[in-house]
Amino acid sequence: PETGLDMRPVWTTMVGIALAVVINYLTDYCTAPEKSPVQFVARSTQTGHAMTIIAGLAVGYESSVWAIVVIAAALGASALIYAGSNPTFIAYGVSMCGIGMLTLTGNNISMDVFGPVADNANGIGEMAHLEPKARQTLADLDACGNTTKAITKGIAIGSAVIAAVSLFNAYIT
Repeated sequence: PETGLDMRPVWTTMVGIALAVVINYLTDYCTAPEKSPVQFVARSTQTGHAMTIIAGLAVGYESSVWAIVVIAAALGASALIYAGSNPTFIAYGVSMCGIGMLTLTGNNISMDVFGPVADNANGIGEMAHLEPKARQTLADLDACGNTTKAITKGIAIGSAVIAAVSLFNAYIT
C-alpha cells in the first residue's frame, strides 16, 4: 500500500553510513601494524631504502585505488536509489550520502584526538628514558594513534568528494 512516505533519503543516508564504516575497515587494514600491507613494507625495509620506497608507494597506491572504488560505489548507489528522477534529486541523494557520513562525526573526532595524545605520550616516554616495556606499550599506542588518524583522514577525503560531487549540480542549477 502507498503510504506517501519516500524512503530514498533514508536509504542514501544509510549508504553514507556504510561508506564511512567501510572506509574505517579499509584504512585500518592498510595501516594497522599487524596487517599484511604494513608487514609487507616492514619486510621490505630489510633489503634497503629503494625497496622500502617502492613497497610504501605500492601499498599507498593500492589503498588509494580501493578508496576510490568504495567512494565511487557509494556515489553510484546513491544515484541509483534516485534513478529515473530529476538530476537535482539525484544530487540530493548524493548529498544525503555525505550527511550519512557526517552522522559519525562524534566517532571521528574522538579518533582524531587519540593520535596526537598517544604520539605525545610516546615522545614524553622517550625523553624520560622509561624502561623498554613501558616504551613498547607507548609505541604500540602510537601506532594505533597513527591508524586512527589515517581513518579520520579517509573519512574527511570521502566526505569532501561526496560534497564536491553534490555541489556540481548546485552550480549547474
